[in-house]
Amino acid sequence: MVDSAVDRPDPARSRLAERLRRLRLHAGLSGEELGRRCGFSQPKVSKVENARQTPSIPDVRAWAEATGASEQETAELIALAEGVLTQARSWDDELASGVAAKQARVGELEQAARHLRVFQTELVPGLLQTAEYARGVFTLVEEFGAIDVEAAVAARLARQQLLYDQTRRFELLVTEAALCWRPGTNAMLAAQMRHIANVAALPHVEVGVLPLDARAVAFHHSFVAHDLDLVTVETASRELHITDPDEVAAHVRRFEILRSAALVGEQCAALLDRLHTTFLAAP
Repeated sequence: MVDSAVDRPDPARSRLAERLRRLRLHAGLSGEELGRRCGFSQPKVSKVENARQTPSIPDVRAWAEATGASEQETAELIALAEGVLTQARSWDDELASGVAAKQARVGELEQAARHLRVFQTELVPGLLQTAEYARGVFTLVEEFGAIDVEAAVAARLARQQLLYDQTRRFELLVTEAALCWRPGTNAMLAAQMRHIANVAALPHVEVGVLPLDARAVAFHHSFVAHDLDLVTVETASRELHITDPDEVAAHVRRFEILRSAALVGEQCAALLDRLHTTFLAAP
């Protein structure tokens, strides 16, 4: 069962809650009896029916079976739950209030987590970007519409203050290819490598790099896991927010597999130093 953000009304979650409640009432079951049949508590039943929590897919299956739902009803409920558990938000909607505002919302999600796992295949993760690197990234974003680049850079740098909170745990994995992507000068990349090395020296931060000469251990795409509750994935057209416990767990497992092939600690520092030297020497 996944706790949902009750301060943001979700019509789909409310529809799911109402349909599950109707199923229970039609079956003549109390919340306590339904919970007993499904293997969870009566308060859990109440939270689902009041749209305060989103049930996992196994929970929905158990609920449907306990209430005698038809195969068609069960399939419809699962489809509805999947839609709630994996919310797709178009970039037009996400950026409607501006890139800086979007960065602030990302920061709020990061603030809510105690353990962040970041995997990035395309570029340096936002939490590790220097101001100049971030400026280069946001300048490229301008092709999708005029933005206030300096406000966006400031908002991204403000997010990074979280890195110095030693009560949190940060694990950031990035491919060597992503470190070599160049949204600016080689001198800018050299400074970026030095900055990553400095952040990686913090005791509660681990930076890992998947080197180009490492044997592949898994297929992968970029994602961020916030504790064990939420995974965010960015595509070319939209951002996905995944809260299905099974899918979140699958991403965390994939993260650990990828981490097993990454250079960390002194090996990571040596690779960053080599890249720093290479970029400094480049014209």
